[in-house]
Amino acid sequence: MKFKCTRTLLATLLAAAGATAAADEGLSANVALASDYLFRGVSQTDNQMAVQGGFDWSHASGFYLGTWASNVDSHFFPGNDRDPQIEWDLYAGFSGEAGDLGYDLGAIRYVYPGYSNANTTEVYVGGTYQVTDGASLGAKVYYSPKLKFAGVSKSAWYLSLDGDFEVVENVKLAGHVGFSDGNAYDSTASGGLGTNYTDYRIGVSTSLAGVDLDLSWVDTDSDGSTLFGNLADGRLVLTLSKSF
Repeated sequence: MKFKCTRTLLATLLAAAGATAAADEGLSANVALASDYLFRGVSQTDNQMAVQGGFDWSHASGFYLGTWASNVDSHFFPGNDRDPQIEWDLYAGFSGEAGDLGYDLGAIRYVYPGYSNANTTEVYVGGTYQVTDGASLGAKVYYSPKLKFAGVSKSAWYLSLDGDFEVVENVKLAGHVGFSDGNAYDSTASGGLGTNYTDYRIGVSTSLAGVDLDLSWVDTDSDGSTLFGNLADGRLVLTLSKSF
């Protein structure tokens, strides 16, 4: 479920997360090794390591397509002892810029081979503002008519607020706040999860010998812990990634 991400903080902003177009026209690829795979503040790998990777294709018009995959822990999904073990995402959208403002809209399909009951579709729209050459702010809203990867067939939305700035050359500090709400999070009496929740992230990233390194602290509020137990506990996540 990408409850998806830390890939790297950058990859979260670019891919998953939330999905985003590749930076340049043409085909690109990415691989990552993470100490944990968190999506919206919740571990998808039962607090274990994750191997991840994907491909993106973008056109000069702003249209893009992409795919991304990661190992997940099958026990996250109730009643499943073996599957799914993989999350596979497919996404497409359109992005562009108007001066210092950037925009992005599209759709993402979360697929869990071996357990189709969790397959979920979200649409998203977002924007970024380039404050300075080394700093930006962004907001994105995701909506799903049925949040099946959370075990419910009710609608939900997710608001992501993000910012980053370059502290010194080749070192960035970034922060994130996310809010999950909607009918899927209504009280259990109505078939929902019972409560909405908020997730947080702050991290520092740099590049060394062509490899991107990200160290982030990820956490949720008490409602996140109520919903997901120790999978939503605060933790440091180290991610090594490379793009081609």
